[in-house]
Amino acid sequence: MRKLILFVSLSIVSVFAQAQNDLCKGLSDNAGFIMEKRQDGTAASILIESAEEVYGDQAELTIKIISLAFEEPRYSNEYDKRQAVEEFTSMVYIGCYEAF
Repeated sequence: MRKLILFVSLSIVSVFAQAQNDLCKGLSDNAGFIMEKRQDGTAASILIESAEEVYGDQAELTIKIISLAFEEPRYSNEYDKRQAVEEFTSMVYIGCYEAF
């Protein structure tokens, strides 16, 4: 019986960890896309309108990510743009992971 309880407990933890990873990966991928658009010069208003169209009432988190992206500087050379995207993507992933 104890082995069964341990197995079920470990299974639940494993499922939760995978769900957490999937959620954080999705959020960080979205954040990377947002930062790419920000670095390419897309206006915040366009990104917010798009988020509202796609996510409707659930757009709040995406809009927060957009706001965070626009707090970061916009770069002119491709190397710095790529670095900004990678760092922002990682920051959002880590923030999500730590939140759970």
